[in-house]
Amino acid sequence: MADEDRETALEPLHSTDENQTQHSHRSPVCNRICMCTLDGVALFCIITTAVIFFWRGTWYIMDNIVNPRNYEASGWLSFVLGFLIIIVMHMWQTTFKRIVGKSNRVLWNIASRVHTYILAFGCVNQWRGVWHVWDNYTGDGLNSGLISTFTALAILWASRSSRNILRPPNSLLFDCNHKFTILTRFRVEISSDIYLYLLDLIFTVIVLGSAVVSYWRGMWTCIDNVLFPADTEFSGWASLGIGYGIVFTSYLLQFIAAEISCRLGKYSRIAFEDFFLSIVAFGILNIWRGVWYLSDVYIISDKVWASGWTTHCIGKFISTYICYIFMLKFNYKTDIFPVVINQRHLLTCKIND
Repeated sequence: MADEDRETALEPLHSTDENQTQHSHRSPVCNRICMCTLDGVALFCIITTAVIFFWRGTWYIMDNIVNPRNYEASGWLSFVLGFLIIIVMHMWQTTFKRIVGKSNRVLWNIASRVHTYILAFGCVNQWRGVWHVWDNYTGDGLNSGLISTFTALAILWASRSSRNILRPPNSLLFDCNHKFTILTRFRVEISSDIYLYLLDLIFTVIVLGSAVVSYWRGMWTCIDNVLFPADTEFSGWASLGIGYGIVFTSYLLQFIAAEISCRLGKYSRIAFEDFFLSIVAFGILNIWRGVWYLSDVYIISDKVWASGWTTHCIGKFISTYICYIFMLKFNYKTDIFPVVINQRHLLTCKIND
């Protein structure tokens, strides 16, 4: 019987029906490869760049309209505005879901985009405010960057919240699944205990939010001081190369890392995953820095105001409309290069923390 099977397997395929059957088996593989390619291009070249454009543009717009002659006051104004918007959006989300959830599809689409835009505007101001406060009181030298980085990591590691340092292309959210839900660290519901909810909200937004910004600001400042500090253009290209190299490597190694993580004890697993997250975040930060600085060089470099508005509008348009059309057209989901995430962490092995 085994010899017969082997002979059948080696027999040439002359039948047209058999060729069609073989082709039909190959088609899903080809489609998968095509979708992998499209997914990679969309994720790394379109979506990530659009998000960075929006942040850069909004940041520079605020630089020009929020007390531009007083760096310290401008930073504090953004600090207060950003945290105020985020806290209000947190507290209002239940009411917003109740009102918008009963509306028609058109109103829902409009409301979800407005909600996202306001929240994004608040996040940019929060980051800009914390960043300016650090720069104003500690300077922008290497020591300041190191203090900012390690202070932030200590807070994030102690609170088991280090996954929050990830940004696109490794961490993405889509408008199609918009539920107007903003989570806090300990998931306390406002209806269960108002005082615990407020404590959870303050800890999440002010403490953890500031820690995430401090990590990014610290690492960014360190790179500014060591990676070709006298040549913005070359430094930007170098960051872009380093960033994409690390991120691509992390995608290739994520399942091996997950397997290693599953074989470790609880505390060694936590340390391993936090280390892996830090490496990935370093790559993401370099991608952002590279795109940001190259935009400074190549996009209306002599007029910061115009450059900011240009990238703001391009980023918003692509992330809101082009990506939405792409998802509807191709039933697009970012599961080709997932960097698998469980309830709390980056790797596939679940942690009971």
